[in-house]
Amino acid sequence: NGKLTAARHVEVGDELERAGGERVAVVAKEGRVMMRGLYNPHTVGDVMVVDGFKVSCFTTAVPPTLARALLWPMKAVGMGVPEAVVDGVRWMTRWIPQGRESY
Repeated sequence: NGKLTAARHVEVGDELERAGGERVAVVAKEGRVMMRGLYNPHTVGDVMVVDGFKVSCFTTAVPPTLARALLWPMKAVGMGVPEAVVDGVRWMTRWIPQGRESY
């Protein structure tokens, strides 16, 4: 519905955005799936495409604004900023939660 929402909070009738920009209503909601491991890829633009739908790279472990700030050094390197420039702020990553939901 035009706002960032964790998957577990999506309800029937909410709208998801396809990669091409078209919005479609959710017609069914599946149950929760829990698997072992921690996978949370991050992209420079904070967006990925899964099964044709735009999805966020963010987790619920930290608020998105904090995640953007903490991930800036890695994204800067990915955008071609010299690594020497971001070395001074790389220490921030030690505060990123390690696979726990906190909000």
